[in-house]
Parts: sequence; structure tokens; C-alpha cells
Amino acid sequence: MVKGHLDQVRKNQQSTKEPDPVTGVTADTEHDDDNFPTLPDDFERTHECFTAVVEPAGKIFTDLCGRFVQPSSSGNNYILVLYDYDSNLIWAEAMKTRTGPSIVAAYTKLHSKLCRAGLHP
Repeated sequence: MVKGHLDQVRKNQQSTKEPDPVTGVTADTEHDDDNFPTLPDDFERTHECFTAVVEPAGKIFTDLCGRFVQPSSSGNNYILVLYDYDSNLIWAEAMKTRTGPSIVAAYTKLHSKLCRAGLHP
């Protein structure tokens, strides 16, 4: 900015706690085993594998995008975008208007697609 606000020194960038000389970790943090270990010195393959079990959250998020500048060839002016957290899936449904019944119809159509795919938000 022209007022010089970006020239200020940023705070809370360095810890004031002394790290443990053996592990290099500060005393108040928990240290889990390294999920991404470094290669051995001789660069020999180790065939290590990492897996994790995550409980499904069942969350979805939706957003109604703004009006198109030019309507599509089928007359649609809006898109309802749905994001499924568990599967990292993004689906969209085109809509002609932004009225309540058309939004509910598009949401119901996307939700039924998710259920048919085996995802139950």
C-alpha cells in the first residue's frame, strides 16, 4: 500500500523457546514418527509404504455461481457447484434460473448422483 503498511516487521515468526539439543524439537510440541523419512546414505531402496485410515466426514459444500455473461446454447444461466469432502469430488449442475425450486431441483439431482455413486453425505 502507499501508506507503507507492508514495510512493518512481521511478528510471531520465530519461537522464543529453546529447542531440545538432541531432537531439535521444542519442549511443548509433540513429535510423532516421521511419515516421510529421508533416504539412507547409500540410496538403497527400502520399500517403505505409508497408509492412513481416515473416518469419513460426510461433508459436502455447495456454491451458486453468478450469472453467465451469455446464456448457454440450452438456455442455462447459472451453475450450482457441489464439493464432496470425503471423495474430493467436484460436480456441477446447470440451471436456467436462480429461483428456489430450480436450486432445490439441482441440489436434489447432485445429491442423488452422490448416493448412486456410494457416497452418503
